[in-house]
Amino acid sequence: MTETGWLRDVLSRRVEELADGDVPIFDESSSIRDAAAAMRDRGKRAAVVRFHDGSLGIVTERDVLYKVVAEGLDPRSVPVGRIASRPLESVKEGTRMEEALARMASRGIRRLGVVAEDGGLRGLLTLENMLGPGGPAILPIPRMPTGYICPFCGGVFSTKEELSRHIDRVHIGLGLLEGNVSKW
Repeated sequence: MTETGWLRDVLSRRVEELADGDVPIFDESSSIRDAAAAMRDRGKRAAVVRFHDGSLGIVTERDVLYKVVAEGLDPRSVPVGRIASRPLESVKEGTRMEEALARMASRGIRRLGVVAEDGGLRGLLTLENMLGPGGPAILPIPRMPTGYICPFCGGVFSTKEELSRHIDRVHIGLGLLEGNVSKW
């Protein structure tokens, strides 16, 4: 695969390939405490909120922190629907990742619902699912150079001596590292 071929491959994938189908879903009257506990227990950073009118919203760790904890509210008595962002931005199954990422970027959001043909929620597509650490990490892992890396230009050398000669000749001037300060 070419250096940029991986990106074309990722952007052409369908959203349901990377969506997390194991999303906690709560009724709007559920307590924030229950939602936060389920998010913790399942290792999730967000939960979906189903409102009585059938619409969906989302509550995130950040919502709990800023809208509940920072305000001194009791998470046992505040309903999750009170702090949920609504509506849940979503895309349909079959949508390409390129379109989903563009929508996330244009709206400044990190999560999208993925909706099945029948209108049901299939899962959440999150930046974390796409990029890791728990997701498939769609970005390629770069090969790390082995050897000694020049702090000035990033060149890689097999020995300290080669690196020293390179720094002397290219970046500093001959002999400086050996004590020749006549140019300085």
